[in-house]
Amino acid sequence: MWAHAEYVKVLRSIRDGAGCDAIPEVRKRYVDDKVKLRMSAWSKAKPMRIAGTRDIIRIAALEEADLVWTANAWRTKETTPLKATGLGVYFHDFEPGAFPLDSRLVFTFHYTGADRWEGRDYEIRVL
Repeated sequence: MWAHAEYVKVLRSIRDGAGCDAIPEVRKRYVDDKVKLRMSAWSKAKPMRIAGTRDIIRIAALEEADLVWTANAWRTKETTPLKATGLGVYFHDFEPGAFPLDSRLVFTFHYTGADRWEGRDYEIRVL
């Protein structure tokens, strides 16, 4: 039964030239308007080296931690607690324009639950 119903939906979608079960508001946003989230996301599993100045820069970790960061080669530093998602992921977002063109965001983690440091720095160049 289910396979037959899917086949009927495919036939109708081909006839109509669009998905018959597509939600019009979703189609407008992602197909017609081509809305794109300007976000560059960093994680240990997918480290990035470059982000755009107009992007949200998201730093994510799999443990509760403080993000210790600098944008001036450690002349000054900031400590920002990562926010919990409730799904075992913690993150911080830097808003677009937070760093000037051709700057470097350097950061490390202090894992608060284990009172342990990452032991290395990471760097993202902002272009």
